[in-house]
Amino acid sequence: MSWLGNRAVQLMAIGQLVLGRYKILDLVASGGEGMVAEAVDQRTGARVAVKQLLINASRSGNGNAVARYEREINFRIHHQVVVESLDNGKEHGAYYLIYPFVNGTDLDAFVHARGGKLSPTEAIGLLCQLAEGLAAMHRKGIVHRDLKPANILITPEGQLRLVDLGICRDMNAATITHGSSFLGSVPWMSPEQAVKPSEIDGRSDLYALGAVFYFMLTGHPVVRGTTAAEIVRSVIQDVPSPPNLVDPSVPQTPSDICMRLLQKDPNARFQSPNEVRQALGGNSPVTTIDSMCASCCAAIESNAKYCSCCGAQVGVIHTDVIRCLACGTIVGQANSCLGCHGRFSPYDHTLVFDRGALAGRTYRIPEGRYPVGRETLLARDQFISRRHFEVDCVDGVVYVQDLGSTNKTYIGSCLMDCPMRLSPDRPFWVAGNRALYRTKQEGAKK
Repeated sequence: MSWLGNRAVQLMAIGQLVLGRYKILDLVASGGEGMVAEAVDQRTGARVAVKQLLINASRSGNGNAVARYEREINFRIHHQVVVESLDNGKEHGAYYLIYPFVNGTDLDAFVHARGGKLSPTEAIGLLCQLAEGLAAMHRKGIVHRDLKPANILITPEGQLRLVDLGICRDMNAATITHGSSFLGSVPWMSPEQAVKPSEIDGRSDLYALGAVFYFMLTGHPVVRGTTAAEIVRSVIQDVPSPPNLVDPSVPQTPSDICMRLLQKDPNARFQSPNEVRQALGGNSPVTTIDSMCASCCAAIESNAKYCSCCGAQVGVIHTDVIRCLACGTIVGQANSCLGCHGRFSPYDHTLVFDRGALAGRTYRIPEGRYPVGRETLLARDQFISRRHFEVDCVDGVVYVQDLGSTNKTYIGSCLMDCPMRLSPDRPFWVAGNRALYRTKQEGAKK
């Protein structure tokens, strides 16, 4: 239950039917302004994403949020890169937006899975796709205003999708931003958006495009600071080192293009997304990057049968290699682990990961109490903390508690900040990786 003003709004729950047709399958993400869930359209059978906005029209200060919701409903870009709403509605005091479900990884996780930065070829391919999407928006007079890695998804086929049009501005309509307040994510916004948000145009998106390009090429943000005030000052004043000085493997041309996009003066930047694509030699249709491994997100050549990074078979998610959750040793169906000597319960507690960088991995849960982190799960995944969560498997049941990790551990949408019992009907989340808990039902304790 979420309290908005004096009214309580029921948060989405697995199994709930939204707007009479969208059955919630899983809770994907939550934040200050809303929740996102995966659902199935009961009429068509299609998978969709349901966004529940935590706004209360009767509460002071939420009028702009309602206006943004109503305006997003009417945005129609009609371009493959831009993900637009399919349906919308209000139910029991909550506002909902329905989108096509995108099976993808956000750019931040994608870059980290690629080793912390992308090759110049990959970065240019994604930049061309992103510029193509922005060009379609700008042709309709719409400025995105919140271009950042979290709003950019990469599918397993290497296609880019731009999501979250919630704070886009229609340049042909009156702005809903007033005074000195600004909307957007501070580390990625342009200097003019930080100073005069009500006066920006499409060139502000081009600065954000440069900031995203810089991140892809170098693995570093363009700004410095730990507080909002420090970051805003950096956005307005600091000039980052060119990408080819940060990483000598970056060619001169993309480095120069990136720095031109990051000019503080909008007149000194490229003036349209198409100019950016032309400078990169992107006059052809949307450029794609190589496909990626479903298990570890590494790049896969078009004719490869196996991932050169983790060995997974291309196009197949394997669950036949079974590891010990306590130490990562391959254990198969043994009664005890040869690595940590932990004994496995007759109930055979198992976690099967089906989403995220851990997709395709299966772990048996030995008895006892022990911490689990990236060295056990996936050593190269910096999103998983070294001590991410603690397991307590005893007497036929399994309890898990987050250990203060950066990217948290959840059962469904519940943060596991205290010991919580694993349940087969609720997904288990570790830093964006989803696992399904399984146990033998014969004689299992209830």
